Amino acid sequence: MHTLAQGTTDHHWALRDMTFELTSGPSALHVAAQVDGSVLAVTIRTGGETATQRVPLSGPVYVPAMVRTLVGSEPLVAGRVLEASVFDPTVMRNEPIRLVVDREEEVPGTDGARRAWRVREGFRGWRRSSGWTGRGPCGAKRGRWGSS
Repeated sequence: MHTLAQGTTDHHWALRDMTFELTSGPSALHVAAQVDGSVLAVTIRTGGETATQRVPLSGPVYVPAMVRTLVGSEPLVAGRVLEASVFDPTVMRNEPIRLVVDREEEVPGTDGARRAWRVREGFRGWRRSSGWTGRGPCGAKRGRWGSS
């Protein structure tokens, strides 16, 4: 299985447009989405068929890959909680995500050269993962992004 996600954010890290691809053997899912005012216009291609959907937005929407960066764009303090709405292309809807800033620590594999804040994420009622965010080398740039 292979996934690829890329897109563009605005200056507040909110989604402007994105593409998401999931390939598993001979099957492939391709999702393209673009924010159009208060609606997310989505096009889905799979198995030679194309469908469109318009998802209402009640505010800014983010993608899971960028939420840690959103946290890192503000002053970081242990215990800070951020809740945001993220678009999940696997279920074609917005889902709440909750992040808690845990503590500042050395980033593994950097021989103590980099410190960042550990962030715990909760998604769909369960702890999804934890990772690091920060400014400088540990932060991301606004604009284009991607992961695979």
